[in-house]
Amino acid sequence: MHDLIIFIAGSNAESIDVLQQIILDENPRCNIIILSDFQEIKEKNRKIAPDVILIDFRNEDLWKSCIRVFSEGAIAVPVVLFGTDDLNPDDLPDQSIWDYLFIRNKHKLKRLLFQFQWQKKDKPIREEDVLAANKYDNESLFSESLLSSILRFFPVPMILVDASSVKDYLTRLLNQGIDNFKAYFQQNPGELQRCLQNINITYSNQNAFKFFETENISDFKKIFLSTRLEQFYDLKLELIQSFWNSDSSFERETSFRNKSGETLNALLKSTILPGHEGNWDMVLVTIIDITERLQADNLVRTLSQAITHSPVSVLITDTVGKIEFVNPKFTEVTGFTFEEAIGKTPALLKSGYTSELLYKSLWGHIKRGEEWVGEIQNKRKNGELFWELASISGVKDEKGRVTHFVAIKEDITDRKKTEEELLNAKQKAEESGRLKTAFLANMSHEIRTPMNAIVGFSEIIRTSNIEGPEREEYFNIINNSCNTLSNLIDDIIDLAKIEAGQTKIIEEVCRPFTVMKELQIYFNEEVIKSGKELKIILSENLPPEMSIKIDEFRLRQILSNLLGNAVKF
Repeated sequence: MHDLIIFIAGSNAESIDVLQQIILDENPRCNIIILSDFQEIKEKNRKIAPDVILIDFRNEDLWKSCIRVFSEGAIAVPVVLFGTDDLNPDDLPDQSIWDYLFIRNKHKLKRLLFQFQWQKKDKPIREEDVLAANKYDNESLFSESLLSSILRFFPVPMILVDASSVKDYLTRLLNQGIDNFKAYFQQNPGELQRCLQNINITYSNQNAFKFFETENISDFKKIFLSTRLEQFYDLKLELIQSFWNSDSSFERETSFRNKSGETLNALLKSTILPGHEGNWDMVLVTIIDITERLQADNLVRTLSQAITHSPVSVLITDTVGKIEFVNPKFTEVTGFTFEEAIGKTPALLKSGYTSELLYKSLWGHIKRGEEWVGEIQNKRKNGELFWELASISGVKDEKGRVTHFVAIKEDITDRKKTEEELLNAKQKAEESGRLKTAFLANMSHEIRTPMNAIVGFSEIIRTSNIEGPEREEYFNIINNSCNTLSNLIDDIIDLAKIEAGQTKIIEEVCRPFTVMKELQIYFNEEVIKSGKELKIILSENLPPEMSIKIDEFRLRQILSNLLGNAVKF
């Protein structure tokens, strides 16, 4: 036994199919009979009495004829006009029509089916049934009001969409043997726009208008559905295929363009509301602006790349010093890999040569949120010591609390070696300066002695009538002082040449025996003059004819200085 017998008549097969499916979704026990014209309705009515006749309002002659025949008398049957969203009740003669409905208004359709079911001749409407219907109406109205309030005051753009026309379009494609919708629309891009053009945006909150810079539904629909961004085009294909595959929710990141042409990055969430999965007539679309988040992500990515490729070591720890991150430069400098360092403390680099007072000062600064900068001698994984210039500071959250510590460290081992070499060179230069000062002081004394002898004895000879041996002795003293002064000047010149790097070695063939024989003769006379008991002996094993390639002048100079010092001291 069927609950209701319903005649549906009209010339638009698509609308009739949609209406039939909606009715059966609500009440599968309905007996629906599809008729095409008034004659068929009269003939069918003689055999089966309908509970209601649904007629497409666009077939005006048909519904006027039905109203004239079925609105009065014993065979009176309710005549209800149905249509799509462009059905305008003001254009209809309401005095003769039982009611009218939009195809997608499921709430009203349920109410009508309920009334028709209890108006059957053998089932009069009971009071409790009316109360139940009113309760259902109230609950439905409350639900719609609640949903509207939520949409209105929700802090992100929210849109309520009737996408049932898309479902119908896909159904027709499927009846034509087309089941790969994505491939079909990619091959026929104009068809996708045709498929989406009848989507009805039933509600949009103020945040959605603000997001797209629009003020009314019409402009909003134009921007929302007709955006030509390739990314959004692909998303629409995915969304359609996802809903068709019985996925009631869909979520993707995409891009829109607002009214001024600005590209907006957003997370789009689309959900078919429960109870509407069959015809997609209530799809809730939520748009979350992620432009700032993507900008932040890009900044984080840039900073991450900068840290990864940084020429200095970067180390991040938690507040107790456990390492949470090290960059590749850290591994290059210390030898410890990322895996080996994570979870450890910076103590794994301790060399044992850094004062504990320094570490205490370091921790005191960074725990107070201050920056610490200093040099630390650490130890690599292979045991090699190295120096680092470290800058360590705390990372604070929005409340000013330190959550992490960041150390930026530069390997300054080579610099420290250079500094040490410069320090040694400086010390040597200072020592050389002191030696020069001492040398000059000594030379001053050495020069002054023979000069005094020369000046003094010259004056005595000039002013006195000294004759004979005494005069000869004075001349000898003057002569020896001149030789001494000449030698001192030669020594000073040689020292200056050595320090200036101007000393030149002239190699030539030389017989050492000849040089030494001359020096022996010369210094034997010096020994005799000094009265010292010294003897200079030339080895008999030195062959007179032997020759070597050497700077003869320097050789003679060196040997003369050695022998001279031996005689003097």
